[in-house]
Amino acid sequence: MSNYSKRVSEMWQNLSEDEKIEWKRRYELNREFRLDVRKRDGEIDINMPSANSSIE
Repeated sequence: MSNYSKRVSEMWQNLSEDEKIEWKRRYELNREFRLDVRKRDGEIDINMPSANSSIE
């Protein structure tokens, strides 16, 4: 697994800024989609605070 991680890191470093932005966008869209599916299927509590919300 460490070889895989190292290779991915090297590949990431060689991407242009535009390519990095595109890959980040894809990651965020995919993450949001999976979270929505889990909410719909009742796998997680919809009222659960998100990682981005501040807890007071």
